[in-house]
Amino acid sequence: MNHCDDHAGIVLQCDPSGQIIRVIRDDIGITTGLESQATLIGIFDHDSREKAQQFLRAAFESHAAFGWELNVRCDNQITGLVLTGGLTGEGIIVCGSPSGASIHKLLSEMTEIHNEQLNSLRTIMKNEQIEATRSGQHDQEMLAEFTRLNNELVNTQRELARKNAEIEDANVRLQALATTDGLTGLNNHREFQNALDAEYTRAARYGTPLSLLLIDVDRFKQFNDRFGHPAGDKVLIQVAQILTRESRSEAVVARYGGEEFAIILPNCRGHEAAVAAERIRRAIEMHPWELRPVTVSIGVAATTGGNLSRADLIAHADAHMYKAKAGGRNRVCGKAAYWDPAPDVSETGPWHEMSARDEVPASDTSTVA
Repeated sequence: MNHCDDHAGIVLQCDPSGQIIRVIRDDIGITTGLESQATLIGIFDHDSREKAQQFLRAAFESHAAFGWELNVRCDNQITGLVLTGGLTGEGIIVCGSPSGASIHKLLSEMTEIHNEQLNSLRTIMKNEQIEATRSGQHDQEMLAEFTRLNNELVNTQRELARKNAEIEDANVRLQALATTDGLTGLNNHREFQNALDAEYTRAARYGTPLSLLLIDVDRFKQFNDRFGHPAGDKVLIQVAQILTRESRSEAVVARYGGEEFAIILPNCRGHEAAVAAERIRRAIEMHPWELRPVTVSIGVAATTGGNLSRADLIAHADAHMYKAKAGGRNRVCGKAAYWDPAPDVSETGPWHEMSARDEVPASDTSTVA
């Protein structure tokens, strides 16, 4: 490649199609002997002509093109030029020099020509350079601001997610505190009432049976007085565990208050509830208690399709529980119809596998209302 003097160069004017209108300066001799209809594309080496077309298109569409490196053939030698072009009112002014740095020197030397097109090109170049610098600075500032805001947004979203998780966790704890007995982990009295409302409404609407067990730990006050409240709390916790273990998944087990518990038995008939109550009574009686035997008295009440009011259902279960305690404790008490006549095994529900008469001791029938 032939390296020209740094001050050598070429300046010409062409139309957007590339046809040369006028050669203003040619220190290299590239345009020597060109025909009148010569084009800018034609002065370049064959391998650079497609790139020359792209250069013209960029200068026309963007009003200026800087630093395009192309090869020209001069005296059978290939010379590398750095081209700069600008769009003016009379066409495209193209300047070429062996290096980009010499372009400005070339333009300075051409000042004496006082050519309007060249002065326009210089103005375009300077304005484009200034605008490019400003645009670059602005883009960097915008990018920095966007990055800052994006980081703030990410941090805010993380903090919001953490706060939401804390709120959700707090709501879960509050819900547990509102519905769960703190000592036994069972449903508390409030949740028992809510569950009974729902199950009673369902039973009344669909005509299905609903039973209720009220359970009282026998002589619990005496136990606390003798062994202390911590030992009494331990008994209540163990009773709650037995009630949960002996109840089916459909049942709602709750601490009714103090040493009293309640179990709601959806879709369960009276004789099935009596069998379930006896199974629970027996499980508590047979449990290996640490300090002394613990027993319970259980009252059973049942309704089908709402033939008892909700208040009467609780009142009947409560009355039967106290009758069981008055009858000697450690027993199940309910209406005689829950045991007599004994239900056929084929009619028994999910609460037991044997007939009620097999499950309930005959001695208990004397205590039923």
